[in-house]
Amino acid sequence: MALPVKAGNLTRVYAVGEPVSKTMKVAVATLELSSTGTGRPGEVNTGTGGQAAGMTRSRPSVVPLFVLVVAGALALSVGRAARP
Repeated sequence: MALPVKAGNLTRVYAVGEPVSKTMKVAVATLELSSTGTGRPGEVNTGTGGQAAGMTRSRPSVVPLFVLVVAGALALSVGRAARP
């Protein structure tokens, strides 16, 4: 199948159907693009959610160590209480 592509256009091709039963059809959508274009971007706005900033830390957290110490102390106290 020949697909005509024109300069200055965005061509999208969609395949619709089921290849096994050979019911494939092709839908072509063409959008004309601006001929003037735009300049090089000065920045890329990535949003203000701050999710990535929350993933990095300048110093390690002591919370996991604290949880391990408390769990260990609890296990020792339960073990001693279980002895006759």
